[in-house]
Amino acid sequence: MTARGNGGKKEVREKLEASISELNDKPGHIEGSLLFENVMRDYLQCIHGFIATDRDGLINLEKKIDQSAGIETRLIYHQALVYQLYLRNIGNIGKQALPEGVAAYLGQDFDRIVELADKGNAARLSFTDYPFLSYIEKLCFKSLPFGNHDVTLSGVPRKLMFKQSLKNMLKMSFSLLSMGGNEPLFELHYNPHRLRLFNPDGWKEVFALAAQTLKTRKEVKGLFGATWFYDPAMKEVSPELSYIRELIEKIGGAFYLAGSSEDDRKNAFFASKARKEAYEEGRYMPTSYMMIIKREALLQYYAS
Repeated sequence: MTARGNGGKKEVREKLEASISELNDKPGHIEGSLLFENVMRDYLQCIHGFIATDRDGLINLEKKIDQSAGIETRLIYHQALVYQLYLRNIGNIGKQALPEGVAAYLGQDFDRIVELADKGNAARLSFTDYPFLSYIEKLCFKSLPFGNHDVTLSGVPRKLMFKQSLKNMLKMSFSLLSMGGNEPLFELHYNPHRLRLFNPDGWKEVFALAAQTLKTRKEVKGLFGATWFYDPAMKEVSPELSYIRELIEKIGGAFYLAGSSEDDRKNAFFASKARKEAYEEGRYMPTSYMMIIKREALLQYYAS
């Protein structure tokens, strides 16, 4: 249960009923595929796809509502979606066989998404805004919070092998083969709401919670993720971040070149004049690396 408790469920139920009532009071074009039940059904079909959520499908449905009924109406649909999923799943957090720490973070996030819905900001309650998609996935247990990062079930992109040196290509191929394939794995996604946990202890918690969760997720082959701060160049340009890669290597993870993009540059330069200066002086090119940790390595490291 979350901080809202049983009284909170009653409050959210009243909000859902108010949203549905407001939709019913709209002009006659709220019919057919735009009936509340049909919209909820179509959204949930996209969310509950095999492994990955169909984000493009969600965005297309959102555009359809915007064009047919207007942004204000779409906002009400999305508020109702949040309230309905909250009520459907708030009592099921304890039934997911999750570590206590993950369940606690999940409860916090259930409350946070209701607070976001209450504010009624159409731009933030949009599937074009990634955090909203992340929260909807959490309300459906398709995304789990591991502290400063969330995870979703996904697969290591095989095309990444063609960016590697011959040595690393063979290494990656053998690694995926020994894991029994490239999916499903937990994929890491940074959670900006828990920036306060972006520190050595916070990263240890991420991997400890991952190991605990793997014990009840026998089908998950490991953990992976790609970002600019896995770059070995951190040791020179941002030594305060080098502990992250060192911890992953200590656990038994491997790294593979993922490439360099404008997003890598934007993210690497954020809040760091030193990295931007190193780039401008030709001493640093922000580059993403993908890390992969096999489930056996993670479980063995945290075995106790």
